[in-house]
Amino acid sequence: MIMAEPDKIIKIKPLYKLLLLGIGQLYGAFVIYRLGVLTIKEAWINQVCLIAVLALVGWSVYLIYSFFQFYRLKDDKIILRENNLSLFGVEINYRDIKEFGIDTSDSVLSVNIHLNYLEEPIPVVSKFMKLKDFHFLMKTLIEKTNQNQM
Repeated sequence: MIMAEPDKIIKIKPLYKLLLLGIGQLYGAFVIYRLGVLTIKEAWINQVCLIAVLALVGWSVYLIYSFFQFYRLKDDKIILRENNLSLFGVEINYRDIKEFGIDTSDSVLSVNIHLNYLEEPIPVVSKFMKLKDFHFLMKTLIEKTNQNQM
């Protein structure tokens, strides 16, 4: 009797560190504004503090925006099974995968999965999961597509 290996589930987890860092940046901008602009009466120091405050506010907005990108995906998962994989709720048979390639054009590592019946590839980005889970996904894709080609 052949024992089937259990399904491997890769959960997408939000990075709460980004939210805390963004809130910390906003607090730092408030402190700089309060101490620099409201307390010190030198004009050039006020301008430098105001520029620093605007930079910190912009950076914190970006961090909080990045957190909400992750947070939208918190209930999504990738389920790797023996004959197919469930990619964010869509069942894909390993035989339907034509090819896949690693894309490093951005600063984010991603894999583009090309299917037989789609023209555009499906990107899976590593920043939405743990790096070891991304490597496990790549290993599984390599093993399963090589088995189906033989």
